[in-house]
Amino acid sequence: MNRKIKDMKKIFKSLAVVLAAVLSVSACSKHEILYDADNVTSKMAEFQLYNAIPSLSAAETNFATVVLNSTDTIATANYPLNRYNGIPMGSTTRFFVRKPGDYTIQCFKKAGSTTPDYEGTFTLTACKQVVYLHSWTAAPIVKDALYPYGQGTRIMSGAKSDSLLFVNFVNLWYSASGVATTDKLQYQYAFLVNNGKTATLNFSVVSDPQWTNLGNPISFGEQTGFVAVPVPNMGVGYTGGPSTRITSGYITVYTRTVDVNTNIVLPTSIDYWTSIGCGRYYNHIVRGVGRQSYMVSTFSSL
Repeated sequence: MNRKIKDMKKIFKSLAVVLAAVLSVSACSKHEILYDADNVTSKMAEFQLYNAIPSLSAAETNFATVVLNSTDTIATANYPLNRYNGIPMGSTTRFFVRKPGDYTIQCFKKAGSTTPDYEGTFTLTACKQVVYLHSWTAAPIVKDALYPYGQGTRIMSGAKSDSLLFVNFVNLWYSASGVATTDKLQYQYAFLVNNGKTATLNFSVVSDPQWTNLGNPISFGEQTGFVAVPVPNMGVGYTGGPSTRITSGYITVYTRTVDVNTNIVLPTSIDYWTSIGCGRYYNHIVRGVGRQSYMVSTFSSL
């Protein structure tokens, strides 16, 4: 009986050794995990879609559904393309990936509708790009996304410092309903340091020296390219030390757009940035009909 017990113990011990060896081999072996995804290569087209169709209310141009080539849905009621917004949303560096070529786009205000409220065609190439919807009747405008983005830097100047942000101005201005401007527009910016101090800035005088040109004047459908804007991190009355962000309590950056053909500031064109991250990249898009409003699409620096 004792001998049988001893033999059983030897068997269990041998099995334990074999099992441990099997588990060891299993733990050291590599298991390839495959996802249902395609590799993005330099031969693929990447794009963001921005809704710049002029409107006075969100209901006019909010799209619940957007479809490419009749079957490729890229916006839904839960993931819409809203007025003066872009998709993909949720991250500043996301792009749709498709094969280069010609595409039709259909936009529907109501989910489930079979009659598109907007329809157009555009061409994607093998690069990163932004597709702008800008009119109910015209084809989208496709612009290079100007990738890759560089690194933000800080410029030291005595006890103060500047940090760079980068702005690309896009001209989608309509001088009248359905009439794209034929004039060139000059984008400008100016700084006001607040923090309890009184400062004045002339918004209507084109020759006011406080305003700095951002890039060169551009025609409709053009963009300036990313222009470095040195933002002062310390100013009059600012005692908080250098900051990586512009805040309305310390520095406000105002912008305006000048029509260089008529030498006047566009109506209601004053805007300001109250919280902008230095070292980052922004598209500033002027759009509207006979008036001005801004939407800032943000692209992260790498």
